[in-house]
Amino acid sequence: MQSMSTLSLCGKGSSLILPHVFLPRLTMLSISTFEDIDAEVLVRPGILRSLSNLATLVVHLTYYNDLSFLALLRAPDINMLAVKHLIVTLANMSAQTRQEVVAAFSRHDFLPDLVSLTLFIPSAVPSSTIRPFVEGLGQRVADTVVPRSVPFRRLVVESQISPNAISIDDARELGALQQRLQEMT
Repeated sequence: MQSMSTLSLCGKGSSLILPHVFLPRLTMLSISTFEDIDAEVLVRPGILRSLSNLATLVVHLTYYNDLSFLALLRAPDINMLAVKHLIVTLANMSAQTRQEVVAAFSRHDFLPDLVSLTLFIPSAVPSSTIRPFVEGLGQRVADTVVPRSVPFRRLVVESQISPNAISIDDARELGALQQRLQEMT
């Protein structure tokens, strides 16, 4: 298992394997059903730190009242990850989760090597769930003193619903953020 570069964890509790394996070459981790138990495993001291070569993290959020994504955002070792690509399949989020997403993504020390963020909007989820990510990244970009000091360059939003389902305000915010990102290069 030491040479494994990609790991997909499928199903409730599948992340329980992580404390028991050594994966020094793991570059991509996908958690298909990100729930409380997965967050509990990932936030244990040393677990995230042991994934030092992780370049791509794929997370599928599941439930509205599930605080697992919050736990991951608050994990003490989250800033030590070298994640360059974050892919999130969205779920409805509570007001508290939305606020913490804005706060986390606005900080330069949160996933400091992040280059791209891809957000998938399932058909059952309103497009407004992208707002906290766009707002947080917008603040991060706006607070940048030296344009090239922020590696973040790409935001992709994919929706299972028709393109017109994204509100005009959300589309405007996305466009403004993409423009700022292009100006930074």
